Amino acid sequence: MRMRIAMAGVVALAGTLAACGSSSDGDDYCRQLKTSVSAFANLDSGNFPDVVRAYHRLAEAAPDEVKADWQTLDTTMTALDKALRAADITLGELPGTPTQTMPAGVDPAKVRDVTAAASKLRSPAFTKAATAVQEHGEKVCGVTTSETS
Repeated sequence: MRMRIAMAGVVALAGTLAACGSSSDGDDYCRQLKTSVSAFANLDSGNFPDVVRAYHRLAEAAPDEVKADWQTLDTTMTALDKALRAADITLGELPGTPTQTMPAGVDPAKVRDVTAAASKLRSPAFTKAATAVQEHGEKVCGVTTSETS
């Protein structure tokens, strides 16, 4: 149940960013956000490493107003990606995710590490950063808030 809630945070943020509209100012940050849309929109397709790379690029390109927020998101997502790689599992193989097809022989201690990393997606710092990025994206890049995930 906890993992499902944590993953809902990733999916909700990804869904929000995937609804990117047109940018009126055409700056690099908004272009990066737009080029990341397909990765965010298809989060459940096993492309989590692509999503993490997009977070890296956005953290680098972010304007000062949201740079620290993107760094918070990027750090959290990178930690989750590293834990998934160490456990040799994908996001969709975690207990509590829609497919729930944990491969045989997976080290339970490494799964606990993944769960701990994923729990940071529900932290106040992550939530605050996600809200700031979402609001800034709506205002500056024409990102439309998505109520569905």
